Amino acid sequence: MVQLFDGAFRAELPGNFLNASALRQIPDNQEVFLQDSKENLTLILELLEQVEKPQDATVAKFHFDSIAYDNDASESIIWKDTDLSQEDIAGLNNERAIGTCTFGCQKVFEKGKKMTDVASNVAVLVHVITLQEFETDVVCSVNIPLSQTLSFPKRLADVSPADEAALQTANQILSQFTHSLVLVDRSLFFAA
Repeated sequence: MVQLFDGAFRAELPGNFLNASALRQIPDNQEVFLQDSKENLTLILELLEQVEKPQDATVAKFHFDSIAYDNDASESIIWKDTDLSQEDIAGLNNERAIGTCTFGCQKVFEKGKKMTDVASNVAVLVHVITLQEFETDVVCSVNIPLSQTLSFPKRLADVSPADEAALQTANQILSQFTHSLVLVDRSLFFAA
């Protein structure tokens, strides 16, 4: 189990993830973990103000689009947008939580690169758990570099077979993280 937000939350995360705060400054509302493996995944947990559910999509899609905007993505596509079951977010069932999930791809430039450089395809898997009592969206996302998928994949089926294993690994890791996420210290939401 990894401790999050000074122990206010905890969740399961494989041992090959490094807390990025050891390398750089991370905003107070985020926890960022970098995977030391061939998949090179980045897992981000953010506590954000609750957004109203859009009429035509899930709350996770709203946050996916926000991530695309923050990444200055030149292209962005949703492959899947759905609700999470209560079993998917079992660790937070006592918190009046509801969950949604969005999975898609963004074409982004590495930080510091120029628009004339080649952009990378990055799959983004987003789970959002809305804690209604605290009016907070707990946004859990994984960035998966698609190093072998050269053209922008409009459909999940367009991802190269070499990148499919990384997508499956990321899905398993985020699903286990979301399932095991537990609120330990409710005072986090009442701190001034």
